[in-house]
Amino acid sequence: MTTRFVLGRSIRVERQPTTEDLATDGQVRIALHVANRVQGTHVARPWCFEVEDDRVEVWLESDRAWPGTMPPSREVRVNCGAAIFNLRTGLRASGRSSATHLLPNRRRPGHLATVWLKGARPPAFADQALYRAIAHWRPHPHPFDRRPVAPNIAGALIRAARAEGLDLIQSHDSTMDGRDARAPLVAEIVSRGDTALDQLHAGQAMQRVLLAATASGVSASYSIPEEAVRKHRTTRGRRDGDTYSQVIIRFGYGLAAVSKTAF
Repeated sequence: MTTRFVLGRSIRVERQPTTEDLATDGQVRIALHVANRVQGTHVARPWCFEVEDDRVEVWLESDRAWPGTMPPSREVRVNCGAAIFNLRTGLRASGRSSATHLLPNRRRPGHLATVWLKGARPPAFADQALYRAIAHWRPHPHPFDRRPVAPNIAGALIRAARAEGLDLIQSHDSTMDGRDARAPLVAEIVSRGDTALDQLHAGQAMQRVLLAATASGVSASYSIPEEAVRKHRTTRGRRDGDTYSQVIIRFGYGLAAVSKTAF
């Protein structure tokens, strides 16, 4: 059974579904539901999905309808990366493994990802915690109080970013985007480059970090600079390359802390 979700419409090619079809259909529907729950974006869901028997194609909505239109902004790509992470999380939490290929078609930069549906796998506790956090995560709109973020939680957030191949580093210039910096912990997601691929990876890392924070009872807000801030990376006093600040995240506690589930 093949179902395509294009610009919010579904087109179903009917045949007698097998038991495996029914299981897969339910898992994919769960994953698509949570994939759309990306909070804080200033644009109205710039992505869309096309579901085939063995994969989910993720498209930039404007490119799917009008190929060759204006390239998306960094903010759009980062938020699309967050939607891809939610899709992966929904699949894992529903018991389905997957493999993700970002930007699979060089001729169509609006073809953001192919998520291949793999075999069944029992969801891990961490998968379930991240999945539950999707429903609770909201950008923290209020000032933070002075309680510090515990070192073990800060370490978990660093590991969450690294799980997506990027680094989360403490920021020493927390006013770089002109926002109120009164937060116990201000950090940046940094990458080694600033290509479209790097921005999609940054979105996935951002979403994993935000959900990990939520699952640990820590509130957060984030901002995406219009241009990535280039920084020099040094190791033991020696320069070993540049990094690019993709997302600035503020962590702390306030009246709107929402989760009681430890990560």
